[in-house]
Amino acid sequence: MRKCWAFFILLLTCQNLYQQGFRGLYISETTYNFGTVKVWDNPPAIFTFENTSFDPMYILAPKMGRNVIVEYPRNRIESGEKGEIRVYYYTEKTGSFAEEIILYNSTTDEPIKLNVKGQIKAMADNALTQCPDFDENGKIKPREFILEGIVVDKITKEPISHAVVKFAGIESIYTNGRGEFKQKIPVGLYISLAKADGYRDLNLMVGVRNDMERVVYELLPLEVQPLEVDTIPALVVDTIKKDTQTVVVVDTIPEENPSFSTKEYKANNIVFLIDVSGSMKQNAKIDSLKMAMLYMAEELRSVDRISVITFATSTKDVLTNVPGDQKDILMPTINGLEAKGTTNGVLGLENAFAEAIDQFIEGGNNQVIVVTDGIFNGTNSDPGKVRDLIKAYSDRGIILSVVGFGKDQQAILQMTKMAEMGKGSFIQFENGQSARPKLIEEIKSRSRK
Repeated sequence: MRKCWAFFILLLTCQNLYQQGFRGLYISETTYNFGTVKVWDNPPAIFTFENTSFDPMYILAPKMGRNVIVEYPRNRIESGEKGEIRVYYYTEKTGSFAEEIILYNSTTDEPIKLNVKGQIKAMADNALTQCPDFDENGKIKPREFILEGIVVDKITKEPISHAVVKFAGIESIYTNGRGEFKQKIPVGLYISLAKADGYRDLNLMVGVRNDMERVVYELLPLEVQPLEVDTIPALVVDTIKKDTQTVVVVDTIPEENPSFSTKEYKANNIVFLIDVSGSMKQNAKIDSLKMAMLYMAEELRSVDRISVITFATSTKDVLTNVPGDQKDILMPTINGLEAKGTTNGVLGLENAFAEAIDQFIEGGNNQVIVVTDGIFNGTNSDPGKVRDLIKAYSDRGIILSVVGFGKDQQAILQMTKMAEMGKGSFIQFENGQSARPKLIEEIKSRSRK
């Protein structure tokens, strides 16, 4: 009987570990209870996590209430790597509160729900609220605080002088001889980037608030970055016979990505036209798309170029001709895509084709990829005009492929016809893990020499 119980407990343990590994992002305690707080000054709720999957992963933009700011790593998280997620709750009210934060990650479509709760008795004088100040012209006047930080070597913990720290919308900050910096910055949530010669760039999400702790950037030296098995370049050996002697020429120039070799695949000029209407929020469609785009971005090379145009009620140029090796630009931008508004697809199609022509790579793969979950409509959605537009650019060497969500047969038929006219593919997306490789597979299939 004891053996049976021991086996049962072992089975449950194995099942639990398997589920953790499948989820990828493992957080042992998902509820943070502040209890009763006599004086509230916006302390953080800290959740520790671990990547328990075998693959690298990214944490996607969380969903939370208006009174919550979440700090989380925006850079790639290796298998087995641990870290922290910090949740800040801002309010001007006393009493009980409870907030839920929904997290997704790039290894699975299964969400994790974090909860913070507590009871506030009184507010501190320096506590931050959601209510902004206004200037004399009636415009919002952001509150500013002194942000202090330091940049250090991740291995030796020694400070790095003359490093550069960048915050979106803020001038570049340079560290002093002790690796420190100090800057007045408006309160808010920022994507920050730390750079230094000889080190790997580091992206960090920072929430600026009063009395916040000093921000520490730990940069990894380039020479100690671990090589992954699939990134070790193969040596190309040519033998030349001359005067009976064999001369061996070894090409030691490493490939950026051997599985996407420039010897086998052409350079890519890819323009994404992405539906960010409100319906893309449903069933985590936008999150599945971001998962696939992050997976694609990991594979891209310096010869590849990516542009992103979004469409809903209006269109917006999000990225323009960004090289594939600039992960520090691609990853945060992809991660920041949000869905809202109504669908007006034709509005952006001409812009996408024009962008593809502007960035045209002679002899490369020039391709527009439309992503939508419904009928491709708009104010100029006459089927004949759309067909003529697609054909005109197809004749100029621009391929059109369409990624479609959902099961609307009329929409699927329209998207399939658009792809056929554009000499591209119709790719039906399902939510979750199955979506991850589809974009890079489509790009590789079009760029193979």
